[in-house]
Amino acid sequence: MEEKIASHWLRLDSQYGQSSMDFFIRFALWASTGLAAFVADIATKSAPHTTVVHNQAHTPPLIFILVGCFLWILGLWHSRLLAIGAGLMFGGLLGNGGQLLLNGYATDWIPIGGWLTNVADISGALGLVCCFAGYAISAFRRHSLRVEAAEG
Repeated sequence: MEEKIASHWLRLDSQYGQSSMDFFIRFALWASTGLAAFVADIATKSAPHTTVVHNQAHTPPLIFILVGCFLWILGLWHSRLLAIGAGLMFGGLLGNGGQLLLNGYATDWIPIGGWLTNVADISGALGLVCCFAGYAISAFRRHSLRVEAAEG
């Protein structure tokens, strides 16, 4: 019985609505990955860098609020892996969005393949990959369950 409970807590693909505890776990995953990405972005932006590019943007604050709300809902909606991905993207939004609102630009300094990027951009890209993977895994498992039910 204890093994079954432990395996339930560690699953990254449980469906929305199983329990209020699962909802809390998804929220905690979303918040902790978002906070980790945000803190990592702030910490690296405050360090001196040899090459820094300032990317100007004139995005209204309402856009950041709407995207943030969407990422919050996405993180709580479906699976734990989706919550991790949405949290990473939310942390990147806080990092770059906050710098854009305060300074009018976001700084990039990490060279990757001829481009400069920052931790917020990387966490956003990793978050997107996690969201796609979380949704694909859940869709595959739902399809497998339907096939099993149809055969059984």
